[in-house]
Amino acid sequence: MQRRFRLSGLFALCVVASTYGQVARAQSVPASPPQHYYFVDGTNSRLVQMDDTAGKNTVALGGSGPQAHRFSHPTRLFVDAQKRIYLCDSGKHRIVRVDDITGRGWTEIGDWGSGEKQFKFPVSIHVDANGRITVLDLVNTRIVQMDAMTGKNWRTLDIPGIDLHSGEPHAVPGKNDSKIMDAAEIPNVVVDTQGRLYYPDQKFSCIRRFDDISGKNPATLGTPRAAVMQNGGYIYPTMAKGEFTFPQMLGLDAQDRIYVLNVPGYLVRVDDMTGKNWTYLYSFAPGIINFSIVGGNTLYAKSWENFTHIRTETPEGKTSSTKWKPPLNWIVDMCAR
Repeated sequence: MQRRFRLSGLFALCVVASTYGQVARAQSVPASPPQHYYFVDGTNSRLVQMDDTAGKNTVALGGSGPQAHRFSHPTRLFVDAQKRIYLCDSGKHRIVRVDDITGRGWTEIGDWGSGEKQFKFPVSIHVDANGRITVLDLVNTRIVQMDAMTGKNWRTLDIPGIDLHSGEPHAVPGKNDSKIMDAAEIPNVVVDTQGRLYYPDQKFSCIRRFDDISGKNPATLGTPRAAVMQNGGYIYPTMAKGEFTFPQMLGLDAQDRIYVLNVPGYLVRVDDMTGKNWTYLYSFAPGIINFSIVGGNTLYAKSWENFTHIRTETPEGKTSSTKWKPPLNWIVDMCAR
């Protein structure tokens, strides 16, 4: 079976959910439902908070523009154990942290550049229990780690496999060229319970893992399955076990099992980097645009039908599924805390 896509026309929806943090860095299962849901509304360049999935008590921070407390093409977010909110303000090449949705305690780091305390379109962020911050710095093709929002102990790992167009090096945009954020293939970085780093190598169609920011003990998951260009769009053949055509984004659950969203909509889960227990959770029909993991055991998978499929799995392997119609149509990212 085949499916045709014109990648440049897709909207970047990279739902990231969790008590865990970044897409999909999960920790323990919460004892009670989340107190708030947070969304990045990329169309309106704002951060949105709601009390529940129906949109109760909706509050927003931001909007586009040069003024204070404004964003430009924000992408992913993270909420830490202190409930502080971190946001990749990609179009302004910085990371922002606020104490709450009012913008209290606004702290930022970064501007345009390739040096220390600089980014070029940061698109993914994770914060661990010790406050260590991990960022995917997209156009600089590197992962950045720092110990605090001051940039303390700034260190980097070059990852040349970042690629916004399947099989082709991405064009390096200028400082104010935010069109790069409109691609649906924006990758992410995830961190497991042992502090190991994972990212989708889109150029070579595989998943890469390192023990730490030094790049120690590299490991690879998956082999390429070529997509074919036809009539201005890509044709994606059926993906076999162990193959990826274009891995878009990753997630980890509470057991550090690896979830891979592969364009054009497959969602695969494996136990580890050997590919053990390769399982298709969703196929290309209707196809998944993005996904999130909440609380370590609940999967939120956004389909092309504009529904979010909520799949909860108990430690014993029992699953239950429901559908949710999100209150916002154009979500770039989501987090529950």
